Amino acid sequence: MKVKKILGLGALTAALIMAMQICICGLAGAKEEGRLSLQGSTTVLPIAQVAAEEFMDLADKGLFPNADITVRGGGSGVGIAALLDGTIDIADASRSIKPKEIEKAKAKAKGIEPFATVIAKDGIAVIIHPSNPVKGLSMDDLRAIYTGQISRWNEVGGETKQIVVISRDTASGTFETFNTLALKKEKVRDDALMLASNQAVAATVAKTPGAIGYIGLGYLSDKVKALEIDEVEPSQKTVVSGEYKLSRPLFMYISELASPRMKEIFKPIIELLAGIPSVVFGLFGLAIFVKFFGFGVSVLSGSLTLGILILPVIIRASEEAISSVPSSFKEASFALGATKWQTIRKVVLPNALPGILTGAILSIGRAAGETAPILFTAATFYTRHLPKSPLSEVMALPYHIYALMTEGTKPEFQVPIAYGTALVLLLLVFTVKGEVIKHHREEKKKKKK
Repeated sequence: MKVKKILGLGALTAALIMAMQICICGLAGAKEEGRLSLQGSTTVLPIAQVAAEEFMDLADKGLFPNADITVRGGGSGVGIAALLDGTIDIADASRSIKPKEIEKAKAKAKGIEPFATVIAKDGIAVIIHPSNPVKGLSMDDLRAIYTGQISRWNEVGGETKQIVVISRDTASGTFETFNTLALKKEKVRDDALMLASNQAVAATVAKTPGAIGYIGLGYLSDKVKALEIDEVEPSQKTVVSGEYKLSRPLFMYISELASPRMKEIFKPIIELLAGIPSVVFGLFGLAIFVKFFGFGVSVLSGSLTLGILILPVIIRASEEAISSVPSSFKEASFALGATKWQTIRKVVLPNALPGILTGAILSIGRAAGETAPILFTAATFYTRHLPKSPLSEVMALPYHIYALMTEGTKPEFQVPIAYGTALVLLLLVFTVKGEVIKHHREEKKKKKK
């Protein structure tokens, strides 16, 4: 169940991130029409597969008749290299891209500037055969095993057996993270078996009684045994809290902004989200964040629900703002020798910023006045204290007005209070918008001077 929750939240995040990126006008050329290709980390692979399967279910129903998605593994290095070569649309990675990889792409005159989005946080579980009596290792013992200083299990409290060391190959982001966090970049022992995927490591350890290996948390099963590291068990809770030290972010890299092909596939999803009533978002937040992921009625559940609610407005405003930037601005930038990313950062975004801010302000104003989403996910009528954590309930003005008008036994006292609360809410929204508009005008005056 925990693995399903991790994959579900990661897939939801990946889908939302791709949607936000898709809507922005891309400068990259389209490849084969109708096909979206992802490749890279085998750790990210299950998340990408779940997201792709959900999308293709919609395609099979006729919503996206010409769409097709290809998802492949191969390792983070393979995916990043393919993205920089321009042969795929999205690179899945369990490590950050290296500066030398970007420089290599520039040397090939590809002009590709990858943009990273963190879609999840993952732990690297150290695994052994279930028959092995060892329950945990210190980080020092783990490093000693992988560097060749310890070669038998009885040296760490186990049986008198030879340790079979299994590692990922050097193209793997999991290998690089493990090498940095656990081995402090020391060389892996020469007799280590280097395998190409999480599945291969898990399968080999499962059938080798003396083996030790490491895999992404999502690949744990009852066929292998996960070890505690420094007396901390690898789990969703310990990874998110940072207590488990062998953890890392998972990325999806996209080449600058979206290609026209990706935009054509995902833009209808954004339009669909924009037309959904807010109460439906509230029920979605109740089912997914409150119940499925177990966040409960809390600030976190309400924030995530409102974030999804206002996403379409921000996306559409941003798209229109960026589309309105004259093409002559971009052509002049290219003529002066600027790269695509420099043009986007120095020319396109500054000119589109007023429109983007307008969309953000309108979205925040809508979120501030919404009652239905927070009614199901975040709000309580009364609490004496401010929220102590993201998992605490919170008082909210819209819900407070709703409760005053619909509940209680003394309407002659409650109704005036409700009107006063509504006035406070309106003043709050107008004040925020007015301050932003004032600041924007002052900035324009400074530029003219």
